[in-house]
Amino acid sequence: MLKTIIRNLVSNSIKFTRNNGIVNILAKVTSKGVLIEVNDTGTGISPEVKDKLFTGQSGVTTTGENGEKGTGLGLMICKDFIDMHRGQIWAESTVGEGTSVFIELPNNAKS
Repeated sequence: MLKTIIRNLVSNSIKFTRNNGIVNILAKVTSKGVLIEVNDTGTGISPEVKDKLFTGQSGVTTTGENGEKGTGLGLMICKDFIDMHRGQIWAESTVGEGTSVFIELPNNAKS
């Protein structure tokens, strides 16, 4: 499931980043678990769309930099997988500057 989530987030970042843009994947261990960030220097997401990304509302499908069509289902699948693991997903974005999508998964290791 984690591979599917990362693949989807990286694919989205690539889709919405112009040629010669930057896509990063960062991960760190926190006191709560693991925090993974996929960020890009892409087109960014408007606040109206960002608020709907993980809700399953229609109208979130957009077209990528090279005309790629999306179904709008990828982020919902990611959210479902993360919910199954009691994690969280959220996005921060500025139109014209890029987007960061964060995943936080709890550390279930026994002390």
